[in-house]
Amino acid sequence: MQDQVGGVFYATTHSVPRIYAIILILSVWMVISKMADMSNKGHWIDMAWKRVLYDGIDDAIAFFMPDLAKDRDMSREIETLKDEFPAIGADTDEGMRVADLCLSVPLKGGISRKVNLFIENQHEDDKNFALRVFQTFFRMSDSFKENVTALAIFTGSAKDRNEYLYSCYGVELSFKYNTYHVLSQDIEALKRDERVFAPVVLAARMMISAKGKPAPREKYVLELLKILRERDYDNKRIRFIMKFVGSVLQVKRDDIGPKVKGEFEMPWVPISQVQREIEIEDAKEEKAMEVARSMISEGLPLETIKRCTGLDEDDILALD
Repeated sequence: MQDQVGGVFYATTHSVPRIYAIILILSVWMVISKMADMSNKGHWIDMAWKRVLYDGIDDAIAFFMPDLAKDRDMSREIETLKDEFPAIGADTDEGMRVADLCLSVPLKGGISRKVNLFIENQHEDDKNFALRVFQTFFRMSDSFKENVTALAIFTGSAKDRNEYLYSCYGVELSFKYNTYHVLSQDIEALKRDERVFAPVVLAARMMISAKGKPAPREKYVLELLKILRERDYDNKRIRFIMKFVGSVLQVKRDDIGPKVKGEFEMPWVPISQVQREIEIEDAKEEKAMEVARSMISEGLPLETIKRCTGLDEDDILALD
């Protein structure tokens, strides 16, 4: 194969003027680079979605699956099924692929009532996507022997593939699942939507409309900041929403800083700084939890643990 490729390259460069050969090589390189950039873009968008879904899962369920949210038992935590990922991933050409999120959602009506939920987000179109969802559903059902539901969020150019069909000599299968297509959403309607997760979807929709141009992205960030400021969101929600906004809209500090300060009388904090602050806060919280566990093991009173660690009573009791 190498000889054949080398032979083709040699024939090309010697049968036409050298300048045309160089142009041809550069053109191929530019196409490959463009494809790589698109692949990387899809990857970091998928990662941003995975993180925001994980951080704001209850708000996401309320937004995308309101029927499930009504049955959700809020007195119990949603559990991730990360330890079982290898058993429930879907086969691809590259090997085993795991779902973006696999969760156990507690339901009202008793401690044993729950449903397993897996969420896939897809930016680029994939004709085998529905098959992947079906494979994950089947393996999840087989692994846990419990009810399973699924949600697919199409975040970019991916088509809304909401059904897997199979037919083979009298065997017929139709598998449908929940889907949400960001591109089909109306920006103005999302601005009016008061559900907590709406600004996340709005940021993703704005990213598609901006088409990579800086000016629209700056405008959209200012609009999102205004929406967040007008709504009474707690700090945790603001943090996970703004992390996502920063990831998908990627506005430079020099471009947006003066406008934020002028319109909102507040400084623009670069996303990298926000991420560092969050990492520091998370590390402090983890350290406090380690101290609390040690104090619990020594049998110290709850009030003493609260005073020394700064943790809430519910957080401490959850460690016991």
